[in-house]
Amino acid sequence: VIGNVYSNGTILGSNVAVVTGSSFSAGATGLIDNVDVGTASVGDARAHTVRDSNIQGALYCVTGSGNNKNCQSAANPEAVPMPITDEMINQWKADALAGGEHIGNYVLDEASGSLGPVKIVGNLTVNNNADLTVNGTIWVTGNVIINNNSTARLSPSYGTSEGVIVADGTITIGNNAIFAGSGSEGSYLMVLSTSTSTSAITLSNNAGAVILYAANGTVYLTNNAGARALNGKTINLSNNVTITYDSGLANSNFISGPSGGWNIDSWKETE
Repeated sequence: VIGNVYSNGTILGSNVAVVTGSSFSAGATGLIDNVDVGTASVGDARAHTVRDSNIQGALYCVTGSGNNKNCQSAANPEAVPMPITDEMINQWKADALAGGEHIGNYVLDEASGSLGPVKIVGNLTVNNNADLTVNGTIWVTGNVIINNNSTARLSPSYGTSEGVIVADGTITIGNNAIFAGSGSEGSYLMVLSTSTSTSAITLSNNAGAVILYAANGTVYLTNNAGARALNGKTINLSNNVTITYDSGLANSNFISGPSGGWNIDSWKETE
């Protein structure tokens, strides 16, 4: 992870897991295990228990073993709420519905197409090599499948704002599928699943300018997958996965579309 990690649960690493910034694991059961934390003497680790880890900055813990330095005393980090509320998600769904409904599965087979704002009562599939332009918020009551070598991008009229695809089911992103913003700096597309599944969001190789969010389920990244930011009940990163947090995410403003008006004024991905 190129950036910081804040977990209300444990942070467990293996095979030279690295967090280039700081790592915090909250509560009396907080644990950081087998993680290299920080870069060039900067980057703190803070948890009730820290073990078998190499910390570049300060190490704050109650108990520690196998680390490169001894614990300094500090209170356990507190659990923090997820940054997106149910009310925000419901508003995005309402914004999508205001653009109309598509009854049944929506499949983009052609080279290019555009969509949104819209509610899809079914699944959304972007097939291999297709290019989807998101014109407004998309709400999918089923699953979202972004297949190999396809692209999902925001309309240029989003400007520096971010757009959203909300799925009640799972989201599967295939090899070399690419997400792109509007073309303006600081613009991102967020794909959000409300599913409780252990595969709420699955991402294979690559991704681009995408934020993955699954507050109720698991975000699973495999192979050489990469994303701008992750937030999930559980996050599972396999070998060679890289997450690069962008500084612009500290103050993201999501809107429903180029003329929408729903803002998140204080969302922070990292502490």
